[in-house]
Amino acid sequence: MSAPETAANLAEPRRMAEEGTQASWVWITPPPVDEERERAYPNYRNTGRRWRADDAAAVRAAILARQEPVVDLTAVFGTPSTTDLLGEDGVHPTPTGHRAIVRAVVEFLTS
Repeated sequence: MSAPETAANLAEPRRMAEEGTQASWVWITPPPVDEERERAYPNYRNTGRRWRADDAAAVRAAILARQEPVVDLTAVFGTPSTTDLLGEDGVHPTPTGHRAIVRAVVEFLTS
């Protein structure tokens, strides 16, 4: 998916929330991808699908460009990601990673 298409896809739920509610909006960027672990993960090896660090970074950039409130998970996870925050697939957060996400969101909302 192209960067402009990604940006448009991100804009749509924001537009819907703006029209349908008076809720405040906070973006959460995707966590970084550890491509080395992703490539080595057996369940992804033969699927023809790839999770790429550049793709996650492009989504992050599109979110940050919106200049709206954001919890930046790259700041939480680090680049490269702290080992215990991403699972062995290099893509999905571990329970410790999920706790770090919740902690970052709560800290953001209460600051």
